[in-house]
Parts: sequence; structure tokens; C-alpha cells
Amino acid sequence: ILRLDPNYQWVVVGTPDREYLWILSRSKVMDDDLYRELVEYVRHQGFSVDKLIRAPLTAKTPVAIYAP
Repeated sequence: ILRLDPNYQWVVVGTPDREYLWILSRSKVMDDDLYRELVEYVRHQGFSVDKLIRAPLTAKTPVAIYAP
């Protein structure tokens, strides 16, 4: 876990080798500013954010997935 919302509404999870990354949200809508902030955060952690795919939200789909 790289970052966690204090109210457990979202989480950023990544592997130590920086090969896989997930930005997950409990809600179907994530604020664009928050999403950009989290993407910038993981960029500074060494993840290649140009491979992020922001997926449409469903009950079983994360906000974004990392596609190596």
C-alpha cells in the first residue's frame, strides 16, 4: 500500500519492483484533482504513469490500472 485515504475511500497499491500499480476507489466517481494528485505521487515513487489506463468504474473495476 503506497497511499491510503484516512476514511478508506481510495487506496494506491503497487509492487516494490514498480511493475504493477492500482488506484482503487470505493465510489464510482473520483475527483479529477485527486486522481491527478495520486498519479503525480506515484510518478515520484518511480512508476511509469504513461502506462496508466483510467478505466470506467463499475462495482468490480478499479479507477486505474497499470498496464506494463
